[in-house]
Amino acid sequence: MKKCVMLILILIFVATATFSYGGNLQVGIPRASIANGEFAIIHNERIFYSYSRGLFSMNTDGSDRQMLSDVFARYIHIVDDKIYFINSNYKGHIFSMNIDGTNLQQLNNDAVWKISVIDGWIYYNIDRFSYGAEGMGIYKMRTDGSERQLLTNDGVSDFVVVGDIIYYSNWEGTFSIDIDGNNRQQLNNTFVWSINVIDDWIFYLGAASHRIYRIETNGNNQQQLVDDRTYSIHIIGERIYYRNIGDGIIYSIKIDGTDRRQLLADEGISVSFSSVFIFGHKK
Repeated sequence: MKKCVMLILILIFVATATFSYGGNLQVGIPRASIANGEFAIIHNERIFYSYSRGLFSMNTDGSDRQMLSDVFARYIHIVDDKIYFINSNYKGHIFSMNIDGTNLQQLNNDAVWKISVIDGWIYYNIDRFSYGAEGMGIYKMRTDGSERQLLTNDGVSDFVVVGDIIYYSNWEGTFSIDIDGNNRQQLNNTFVWSINVIDDWIFYLGAASHRIYRIETNGNNQQQLVDDRTYSIHIIGERIYYRNIGDGIIYSIKIDGTDRRQLLADEGISVSFSSVFIFGHKK
């Protein structure tokens, strides 16, 4: 994918994103490496993206732009030509629609913070800001909205599903739990954000320091990878992409923290915008 297309999409989302947290564009990357708002996704050579004016699709060269719905969609997933997302215009409930924008359906009545769609199940978390202490936690339900199940009633700020394990964080630290709700284990006592899991490593940001860390999935060997501070990370292949808070420049490093490279200077991109949208890069 050409670098110019990447820059166009960065500018599109800098101009249109209205949430204070970051988002990123998913391109067939394993769900373990997805984090943040997921306002956009590439599927069958088309970009599906959303902002306050609605949910749109277009070809990867920017042509044939179509409005699919007036919903403001977060955490967009496409499975079997069905779009699943959180509808920010409708109380944060989970909706689905056909890939052409038809057959819009509400799937639940919970105010949801984040979703992940895997193997016929939608995993999602409810935070204490929506429900208070009662009702918060991680849930799963079928993609038709049936068989809703509570997996843990912990407060959950961020989570990711990898195979048969859910990794999540809250104010008490980072945890893992089986997808059936059993075998809860605490991995550290640090509040973290932007969780990514690659092989046997969990990558994340320290919520207080905004620095990039990794820790083994068994909770051992926590490492700080770089001194730069950032609001979100995006992992593609063997590299981590992020925007440095200090100078506003986009960098990448290897997943072991080495080989720091400057990729893109500010070049007019809003300095106040906290995230970087990476979906393709030149080697």
